[in-house]
Amino acid sequence: MAERAPYSRVYWGIVDDPKFSTIYDDDHHLAAWLRMLVVADQSYPTSAQVPANIRRASVKALVDAHLIVVTGRRFRIVGLDAERERRSESARNAAALRWQSERSASASDAHSDRNANGLLGRGRGLVREKKGEQGVSPLEGRPLRAVVDPT
Repeated sequence: MAERAPYSRVYWGIVDDPKFSTIYDDDHHLAAWLRMLVVADQSYPTSAQVPANIRRASVKALVDAHLIVVTGRRFRIVGLDAERERRSESARNAAALRWQSERSASASDAHSDRNANGLLGRGRGLVREKKGEQGVSPLEGRPLRAVVDPT
């Protein structure tokens, strides 16, 4: 199975989001925000370093649009904490539901009628017989496969 690459999530809604009205149409500002989003995702949950190649005008535009908060040379993406926590909670709930489902399924399978004779089909519980003799399964009334006893 192919390993999933780490990613940062960008929603299509930024096109019409009023916060992005001065950012989306300016390639420098949008590229700065996207680069900073990737760096912030990598640094999460701590603050990230402002990349050296980001223009000061873009940082100012992002701060003015309330998309980032800058403290010295470190920054945080506004809303990233809530987004990451929402995704994390969703993943925790899905894992708990899956775990609960698997536990209840395995518990019911272990006690279901369908699997009551499962061990007989795997060769366990068979009566060893001498060569040429046939036995009858005590549970099903069907002939067992002959198992050769070397003695």
